[in-house]
Amino acid sequence: MAYEFYYVFTDTSVLVKIVYSITLSYIRRIKLPEILGILESNRLVIFTDRAVINELINRALPNLLSRVDRGRHGWSGRGIDEMGIL
Repeated sequence: MAYEFYYVFTDTSVLVKIVYSITLSYIRRIKLPEILGILESNRLVIFTDRAVINELINRALPNLLSRVDRGRHGWSGRGIDEMGIL
């Protein structure tokens, strides 16, 4: 049985991985992750709550990005706030 639409409730860790993979694809100018197309076509709807969004913006993404080897990923010389996602 195949479903055309998916509805998921996610936590911060899933959202961080999605945002990070999309951001990395844009910065490195490589093929965008397939999940972006699925989200844009509204076949996948992600539900979350305000607390998760606040944690994502204020803690999870900055923590992840501060530990990333920016030179290796092609964004050396950029601060976390300059990456266009916060």
